[in-house]
Amino acid sequence: MIRILTRDDDIPSILIKEVHNLFKTRGFEVDIATAFVNSNGLMIIKDPLTNSDKSYLVTSNITKKAYNWLVNHRIEPRLYDDLHAKLYIMHNNNAYIALIGSSNLTKRGLTVNFEVDVMLKGEVTDSYYEQLLKIFNTIWNASRPITQNDLALLQSINKNVKVTITRNEIIHIEHQALKLLGINKDALIKCKSTDKEDRKQCINTIYNKLRRLTQGNTLPEQAFRTEISKNAHIEKLGKLCHEAPSEWFLGIPCIMIYTAYELGLEKRTYNSGISFYEDVLEESLNKTRKIKEIENATNFIEQELAKIKNDKEYKEQIIHP
Repeated sequence: MIRILTRDDDIPSILIKEVHNLFKTRGFEVDIATAFVNSNGLMIIKDPLTNSDKSYLVTSNITKKAYNWLVNHRIEPRLYDDLHAKLYIMHNNNAYIALIGSSNLTKRGLTVNFEVDVMLKGEVTDSYYEQLLKIFNTIWNASRPITQNDLALLQSINKNVKVTITRNEIIHIEHQALKLLGINKDALIKCKSTDKEDRKQCINTIYNKLRRLTQGNTLPEQAFRTEISKNAHIEKLGKLCHEAPSEWFLGIPCIMIYTAYELGLEKRTYNSGISFYEDVLEESLNKTRKIKEIENATNFIEQELAKIKNDKEYKEQIIHP
């Protein structure tokens, strides 16, 4: 049997069902070679891994949490530095199931990203099985045990990659919002300026644009859930800002966007726009004080909160009651 699968087919469910139907309680082995492994991916296929008589896994990148889970379940993960293949084989002396394609052993790879995989099922006399097993054995024999130094290096690499990806996604959404709000590049440059007056002008510009978009809304907190919510994916931005709180979005610390997103989900109501903004500042300050290396965001929020509470003129400028 040959079957082509995509995300819409629910790849993990089909794979697990086929493994159960084919092997049931009979002994079988699991061989996996994939470029990246994390704990969320392991949890998705943990049943075949823990029910098998023996499991072998080779990867070029693995999180420490995933490594520990495998070791605790007596599965030895090994490292092959240049591995980019995605190959999963479940087999016994009579039959096999194999998955070959683009899905890494991660939650995103198996359930979120649009991936394309080919599932093969047949008897072990099948020529495809012989070829796939030979490929896996070649990879396994060229792999090596994972050391603590390897894990430390991979952890550092993964952290940097995650920050880069997050920053790029934030920039993409920022550009969408800038276009939607009609804010030009000059305003954005002022947002990044160290001059207080430039930053004040930038923030005033942003909030004036936000107010225009939200005129007619009954609740001021909807400022983050109107046109920008539809077109700039504010929910996604909120989650990204949670991962990268040191980033800035339209001249505002990311942590404030995430806090506004959270408050929106909680469906709190406010008597005025300024009360919402003040709540965002208070909640954001509580978060930034718990996070290292974002002193610039903490200082900005502290100064902003002090102005809102003590400077009536500024309070009226930044956002109308």
